[in-house]
Amino acid sequence: MRVIIILTICFIYISITVSAFSYKEYDIYNISDNTVETKNFYIAGFANSSPVILGIAPIVDINLKKKNKNYKLYFINFENDKIHVMDIPMYSIQQYMFDNEDKMLFLIGNKLTTLAVINMSDYSYTELSKVEYGRNSFRFFGLIWSEGPNIYTTGYYMDEKQNATDDFIVRLEFQGQEKNIKFINTGFNLTNFKDKFNPINFVILNHQKVAFIANKGGGQYLGITDKDLSLNKVDEGQTFSSLSFSHDYILYGIKKNNKIYYSLYDYNLQKIYLQREINFPPSYNFISRDSSSIIISDLKPKSMRMDVYVGKKENDYNLKKVISDEIWGHIKISRDGKYFVYALKNGKVRVYKI
Repeated sequence: MRVIIILTICFIYISITVSAFSYKEYDIYNISDNTVETKNFYIAGFANSSPVILGIAPIVDINLKKKNKNYKLYFINFENDKIHVMDIPMYSIQQYMFDNEDKMLFLIGNKLTTLAVINMSDYSYTELSKVEYGRNSFRFFGLIWSEGPNIYTTGYYMDEKQNATDDFIVRLEFQGQEKNIKFINTGFNLTNFKDKFNPINFVILNHQKVAFIANKGGGQYLGITDKDLSLNKVDEGQTFSSLSFSHDYILYGIKKNNKIYYSLYDYNLQKIYLQREINFPPSYNFISRDSSSIIISDLKPKSMRMDVYVGKKENDYNLKKVISDEIWGHIKISRDGKYFVYALKNGKVRVYKI
């Protein structure tokens, strides 16, 4: 495995203070080179505890592809501005997850057929599981997450002739220094869940609970269910926006009685923590895993520009505008709620300190 470690700053960044918020700005065209397809360079998100964001880009250089190098990973440390770059054989990447200590990076890819791990101490790449005809295997649904020391994923089992079971939530069991893996069925049947509730959108809160939006009587409702498929109806209205969740809350936008709100539902205590009226439809909502910060975005479809608001738990999640009328971009928030990254369509990447 060829690993390139860049120890010097190869790009220019700027640091700007805006009220209580500041950011560094990077340009992906300075970070990457002509071996990758820069228009498809994207920021996947943050490591859990270190000041690192993960960038991903497909390789187009024919000489590298002949060596089975298909994607580049960029580990960008926004504190010391060092970048580690490595090539991997995966030809597509659908999901990633750093373990709790940022020692391992798990990747689901190759059109949901392959699970691989990167050891962050030496950047070695190891395939843990892949779908193969003639062998029992597991195909992924595209999610992977941790709960304490345990790691979970979703997907379905396949026999040697690739006959498939229903979709399930499963726990990963590692053996032999994580090179052998078993998929332990938790009994949560996602196929039965989808058949029963016909969700428009859903998120897996943990291996025991799923939150979802579904239609009902000309409107919509937000519900939570478990593997027994009992229903806990959380809220209902005309429409809902995207769902985001932390260890404590589900963050969502809702329109009801022709008014628009952003809401936090405490799914451990089973009650709405707050529901506050706003004057715009919340397009993209994010909450940090520790519940310390929320992000609400107002996307203007005609101009494809956005306003972005941040709320802090210490201020009862009152919103403060931090980005005004900016080019539409992708947003990711750090697990501890201290940073968020805004990746613009023009190739700029901004890391904001909240």
